[in-house]
Amino acid sequence: MNTYKSVLLKLSGRFLNSREYIKNLAEVVKEVKRETSMAILVGGGNILRGRDFASKGRMRMTADLMGMYATVINGIFITEIFNETGIDTVHLSSLRGKYAEPYEPAIAMEYMGKKVVILSGGTGSPFFSTDTAAVLRGCELGVDVVIKGTDVDGVYSGDPKLNQAEKFSKITYKEIVSRELKVMDLTATALAWEFSLPIVVINMEKPENLKRVLKGENIGTFIGRENG
Repeated sequence: MNTYKSVLLKLSGRFLNSREYIKNLAEVVKEVKRETSMAILVGGGNILRGRDFASKGRMRMTADLMGMYATVINGIFITEIFNETGIDTVHLSSLRGKYAEPYEPAIAMEYMGKKVVILSGGTGSPFFSTDTAAVLRGCELGVDVVIKGTDVDGVYSGDPKLNQAEKFSKITYKEIVSRELKVMDLTATALAWEFSLPIVVINMEKPENLKRVLKGENIGTFIGRENG
């Protein structure tokens, strides 16, 4: 039995270059969706990161818009492959266009009872990351948990790729803010804190990790109000 009955997976764009990866993810989703309704909010970093363009002197609003459209491309890609593999999937976007339905919370909640919902376009506004979009959508859709799928297996006291860093199995929103940990931007953390929305950070290089965390295995890092 799955621990969570509804989940929003924030999937890093770094995984969305590979058709084979998405097919493997689809097989996992096909299994877990029998017990858990699911939305997947896609990043766009495999195509373009808005903040990288902004750091090179481009206007921040323009850069963020480019990044949001990169997520729409990924949304189209993952929706097509999921549907090909037999998963009833719908693509909703904060950016209106002909290749995705407009995102509306009530419509998305209705779809989640029947389909896997792919979310793109971030918040639809500049200056907000896809992490913030994931938490915002998680609050709107009333999910039990936001799972952040990235290439690191949890939250660390520093960059585990650069130095010896402590991994946390559990940590509070307050600790993340006070330590200025880089697991996600402070806007996303503060919003999750305000609405007591749990976040689990896992490594999604192996799609099977999604199934493991939904089955209650203690992998990754749990972020909540209490640490214990």
